[in-house]
Amino acid sequence: MPDPSDVTIPFHRPFLGEEEVEAAAAVIRSGWLTTGPVSAEFERAAAAYLGGGDKSCAATTSGTSAMTLALLGIGISQGDEVITTPYTFAATAQAITAVGAVAIFADIDLGTGNLCPAAAAAAITARTKAIVVVHVGGHPAEMAKFVALAQKHDLKIIEDAAHAFETKSELGAPGTKTAAACFSFYASKNLTMGEGGMVCAEDPKLIEELRSLRNHGLDRDSWSRDGKSRPWAYDLHRHGLKVNPSDVLSAIGLVQLGRVETFQAQRRELVAQYREGLADLECLELPADPEPENSRHAWHLFSPRFRDDESAVHRDDLLLALGAEGIQTSVHFKPLHEMSIWRKEQPELSFPIAEARGRSVFSLPLFPGLKASQVDRVITCLRKQLDRRSAKGSRS
Repeated sequence: MPDPSDVTIPFHRPFLGEEEVEAAAAVIRSGWLTTGPVSAEFERAAAAYLGGGDKSCAATTSGTSAMTLALLGIGISQGDEVITTPYTFAATAQAITAVGAVAIFADIDLGTGNLCPAAAAAAITARTKAIVVVHVGGHPAEMAKFVALAQKHDLKIIEDAAHAFETKSELGAPGTKTAAACFSFYASKNLTMGEGGMVCAEDPKLIEELRSLRNHGLDRDSWSRDGKSRPWAYDLHRHGLKVNPSDVLSAIGLVQLGRVETFQAQRRELVAQYREGLADLECLELPADPEPENSRHAWHLFSPRFRDDESAVHRDDLLLALGAEGIQTSVHFKPLHEMSIWRKEQPELSFPIAEARGRSVFSLPLFPGLKASQVDRVITCLRKQLDRRSAKGSRS
């Protein structure tokens, strides 16, 4: 009789233990819930993990707010053009539009899903002020090429590292030699707080500015005023947002940060198991480790793709069939220019490589706590469903 936990295999399940529960409870017992000493400790620990040195971090309420803050912090404003990929979650482009800028899409690399440096270069105009580079699924983008491009055209680079807390490109961890890197700690991320985000940068003045911007633009937050002389005395030096983190969630983040490398090792083991079990399927291209060897994939996602449209046309039916067998899957991503809002506003947009990957890719369960027996079952069911479709095709 199968283990009850194997009957339905979720696409993702956060790995939280009693340490996270106790850490959050300790903050609640302290009586200080909003941004305070625990958030500051989390920021210091995250900066150290991301390479230390001159790096510092500003925690936020989400990855989207982190991206919005970073764009504001580097001076992106009304009418500026910001180049990015259409092959990403909506938040990437929505943060750009939230500050009044214009998201300019450029096509991607088919194999990794990441923004193509040559396509980004071709999209640069006199109004371009920045490029937002996404590390899709945790696979590092070609950051050396993007940094060189930015230097040539006097542009800023922001890394959307929502999938990529553990990722390393040839330049190092996100936030190395770029204006800023933005992280998400949403419920499904490799490091989770339920909701949360962070900006990391090598410019401490930028981080200081973002810490003010995340709290309306105030010169002092509540914690820095608490118990001090004239705590009611503060100033507002520019218009900001209200996206400062809570110490309750930061406490969870701190515990999760201590687990990140253990989680990463587990993910790599699961990825190796998927690769071994699916390697001989000629219809699928499996995601690979990045080049060069000193780069690192965070393995937020394991996303095979069909090699040709003839096979990919059955993708949705395949995922529904897997769902009927209790295996949850997902698709990362439907390109943004195919979403209703962009189809209405810019129906002429077309990015053939993003479109081809979008209709051929799918994501399989991958998370710490996923058992080897569950991965075996995913592999067995996927192969069975692919065999059925292959048999039908050969008879037609």
